[in-house]
This record gives sequence, C-alpha cells and structure tokens, in this order.
Amino acid sequence: MEKSYLTFQGRVNGLNLNLKEQSIKIPPNLSILCTMNTSDNSIYFMDSAFKRRWDWEFINWDKTKPPKGNYGKEQNGTLDEQEWFDFIKKFNNFIKSNHASIRGIEDKQIGEYFIKERPVTSTQIQNKLMFFYVGQCI
Repeated sequence: MEKSYLTFQGRVNGLNLNLKEQSIKIPPNLSILCTMNTSDNSIYFMDSAFKRRWDWEFINWDKTKPPKGNYGKEQNGTLDEQEWFDFIKKFNNFIKSNHASIRGIEDKQIGEYFIKERPVTSTQIQNKLMFFYVGQCI
C-alpha cells in the first residue's frame, strides 16, 4: 500500500496543485498585499513585470488624494476608448522621441489594453500608468 504523503503529488494536495493537468487553483478570496522598494536596481525587471500585470493603488504618505482631472470630453478626468487610444498614441510617440534621455524607456511603450477598463479614469492613470512610468524613469 503506497502512502500518499510519500509521493510529490501527495505532498502538494493541500495546495490545489494538479501535476497531471499542470494547473493550480487559487481561492477567489485570496489577496496578496505587499510593498516593494522600487529603488533597488537588482529587482528592476521583476518590478517592471509586476507593475505591468497587476493593479496597483498609490497611497500617498500623508493619505491625501490628488485632485480629480479635468480632461476628456466630459472634463471629469475620464477618457473614453477613442480618447484613450489617442492618448497612448501621443504617449508612445513621446517615448520614442525621448528614449535617449530617459534610461531604459524605449521598450516601455504601452498597448491599448495596458489599462483594460473603460472609461479610463484619473485613478487608473495614477495607480497604473504613472506608477509604472515614474518608477522606470528615475
């Protein structure tokens, strides 16, 4: 009789890891909260990958929020899909024309779905777009 804890699959059963299907199931109520030292150059590429793939929330040290933007057709700090596409085209042109003066930014152009939700809000721009780029330019 084989004891399940002696096999690798038996040891990982509690992790919802299925080695045959090569899948892992993460509970829907799992949140990962962390802080990151963005000044450490040894984690530059990992930091860049994390910033692209997950949502971030900027929390100012004094807990103040920046004023709402007054741009977009509605002048309420949101961009509809066409405004967003126009914005990223201009943003990418800026990156291409200034990559020599900003270290490592030439490969940081963004695509239409860098921010997926529509309309794109000032909060999303602050939390995702600016957080990603300010860290890359320093």
